[in-house]
Amino acid sequence: MTDKARRLAGLGLMVIMIPLFVGLMACIPVPIGDPEKSRIDPDLNGTWIFSDVESVYLYVLEPYDKRTWLVRGLVEFRRAEGDDQNEDPALGYDEMIAIAVAAGSDSVIDMEQGLYKGWRKKLGKHWFMVWEPKAVETERGEFTPDSWWGFRLDKIGSDEFRLLMINIDSDLLESFNDKYDSDDYELPRDIKVVQRAFEREVKRHADDMRLYSSDDEVMELHFYRLRAEDRERLAGFL
Repeated sequence: MTDKARRLAGLGLMVIMIPLFVGLMACIPVPIGDPEKSRIDPDLNGTWIFSDVESVYLYVLEPYDKRTWLVRGLVEFRRAEGDDQNEDPALGYDEMIAIAVAAGSDSVIDMEQGLYKGWRKKLGKHWFMVWEPKAVETERGEFTPDSWWGFRLDKIGSDEFRLLMINIDSDLLESFNDKYDSDDYELPRDIKVVQRAFEREVKRHADDMRLYSSDDEVMELHFYRLRAEDRERLAGFL
C-alpha cells in the first residue's frame, strides 16, 4: 500500500463526510502552519451550511481556544436523485435551506463522526485552513494524525467564505511529491523539513487554480452562515 493510500484509508470516515472528494487522494502529507502559533478569526465562529453534488451539510466551527477551532459535522441532508441541479455542487443559500427543511428521515444522515481540529496559516497574501481529524484511531492503535485536509481560505464577508481544497496530486506539486512523498521520509522525524518544503510550494502556486483542481474541476466548498430564523427551523439538528 502506498503512503497516500495508507493516509486515505486512515481517513475513511472523513471521505464519507464530503462525497465531493470521494476517490481523490486529496489529503496533504504534512500540516500547514502550527496550531500552537495560530489565531482564530472570530468571523468564522458559528454554524455554517454548504453543499456538494450529493448533499447539503451543517457544520459548526466552535472556538476551542484562541488558536484553534473544533470543527464538527452536525448533519447531512441528501439531495434528491435526479435533481437537475445535482451537476452544480454550489447551491444558493435559500436552495440549501429548502432541501434541509423538506428532508425526510430517509435522507438525513447523522454526522457524529465528523470531528476535526481546525486552524489558520497565512502564506504570502492568502490564508489557508487545515482540518486535522480527531477521534480517529490508526491501525497501530494510536491517535496521532498523519494526514490533514488543506484549503485556501477566501473570506467573502463575515457571513460567507469558501474553501479551495489543495490537491496533493496536482501537477504543480510534482517536484515536491517526487522528493518528499516517499518512504525515504518517515514522519514525524522529518515533518518540519517536509512541512517547510510543502509550504513553499503551496505559497508559490497559491494563485493558480490548478492547485485546487482535479480533472479541470475546482474542488470548492462555499459556506454560508446559518441565519437566526433558519436556526429555529432546523433546531432539531443543532
